[in-house]
Amino acid sequence: TQVHFYFDSGRISVCTYSPFKRTTDAHVEVVRMPVLQSDLMVLIEHSVTEAATEDGQFLILTFDNGQVLRFETVGGYESYEVVVDGKLTMI
Repeated sequence: TQVHFYFDSGRISVCTYSPFKRTTDAHVEVVRMPVLQSDLMVLIEHSVTEAATEDGQFLILTFDNGQVLRFETVGGYESYEVVVDGKLTMI
């Protein structure tokens, strides 16, 4: 199971194969695979205002509405991939 996020008309994408976290003002939601229920659609039409990495393993995307997606590695497996201008990086 995979979840794909596309940004900047597809120039940048993130595909996750493992659970990830979504933080809102109210709480932290762990989105598990397969995704059976989530309100990720609230991110449509919002922009990423900050992209950061932590310890070379975590990708953190902050959106203009204050929500945060945090992609983490899962012991020994490819957990997510990032494509920027056609260059693939697997984490």
